[in-house]
Amino acid sequence: MNRLFFRKISALLLLSGFLSAQVFFSGWINPSDMRRTSDGSRINLPFRTAELELNYALSNFEFRSRTAVESRWGMLDRSRIQYREAYLVWYPSWGEFKAGKQIYAWGLADGNNPTDNLNPYDYYYLFLTGIDRKVASLSAAATFYLGDAELDLVFLPRHEANRFPFNEPDFPIPLPPKPDHILKPDRDWESGMRLKTAFGNWDVDLSWFHGNDRSFSVQGMTVQMIMDSAGYPQPLITPYMGYNRSDAVGGGFVWFPGNITLRGEGMWVRSEAPKNNLDYSTRTRADYLQYVLQGEINAPLDLTVMVQYIGTRILEHSFAELPPLPLPNASQFENQLHLNDYQPGLGTPFAIVAENGLMLGASGNYLDNRLEVRLNGFKDLDNVGIMAGGGLSYSPIEAWSLDLDGVWFFGDSDDPENRFAQLESFSNLRLGIKYSF
Repeated sequence: MNRLFFRKISALLLLSGFLSAQVFFSGWINPSDMRRTSDGSRINLPFRTAELELNYALSNFEFRSRTAVESRWGMLDRSRIQYREAYLVWYPSWGEFKAGKQIYAWGLADGNNPTDNLNPYDYYYLFLTGIDRKVASLSAAATFYLGDAELDLVFLPRHEANRFPFNEPDFPIPLPPKPDHILKPDRDWESGMRLKTAFGNWDVDLSWFHGNDRSFSVQGMTVQMIMDSAGYPQPLITPYMGYNRSDAVGGGFVWFPGNITLRGEGMWVRSEAPKNNLDYSTRTRADYLQYVLQGEINAPLDLTVMVQYIGTRILEHSFAELPPLPLPNASQFENQLHLNDYQPGLGTPFAIVAENGLMLGASGNYLDNRLEVRLNGFKDLDNVGIMAGGGLSYSPIEAWSLDLDGVWFFGDSDDPENRFAQLESFSNLRLGIKYSF
């Protein structure tokens, strides 16, 4: 009898707490279609058709969630739910504490942030910005308010890797086949720390990340001697991929001198392949820098103009030489796996397109904010490569908008390795209608 009584009391307390909680929700529905400008054919890649953000707040606790629907034309009946975020927030007197599946936004530059490495990236959404191209990570984070400063501490109990579009004929950048063998990191956990403060016309931050690369790289191989059809022994080479262990130290600033905004951000990374029990280990080691410099200004015609320089510099890269025995084709194996072409495993994902480039952007709002105009461009500073694009969003009535975006790529067609030449077939127009609530 007493047990039943306490159950009823507990149920009533939970119900009263739920009824007294504040519920906030927002979201959008945005069907869209992307077509090549060359022949009008559809680019059949996944896209998000809807998103719902739902928050519950009770006293000094809050539960936040973000859920999306990912679809693909021709396979709408197989749309899948993406639970993009779901975490609990506690607001004590000293700051904030968050735990769950969450997306972070570190860095002070716009769109391309070298220091923003807590979350992996979803390469299906490479040409989006902000959290739209990120994958949430299970983590716990504490923010301490220290006067004019904030200290963020983050712990991630398990490693999350980038999502790559393997075996996607419509993805514009050629990717190697999905590896058959990927080694798990020897230490799954990761951690990060950031100190942010403001003084005068300056905002500055310093950050540190200790964890694993988000992109895999060659870790080594096993060699098994087998007999060929003629009865001669031949080496059977099985490559293994994995994730280097990396430490990243970075910082950034924002300065507001008058009507100009200047931003800068950079990081230094040391990356090393972990020890393994393979027959031969590449033992890759690399030091590299990645940095962004940006300026914004209010221009005529009510435009906000942005110029951003993105740079990557490999300071040191080394790997163990493969022994010649029993591998007579060791040098060919090195070239096949691109061991000499080091690709950073952290930093902004746009580095896969160009390591050094200049990005331009402009935007303005007109007709009482019912019309938004966007212009953007990118110039590869190392190779022949240009991206040019723009878009319009028109809101005829409240909560509804019509969106038209286009992007064009121009590269060196005589160079089969030129990224922008590979992207030319991806030049496209996207038309969508969006309802926000």
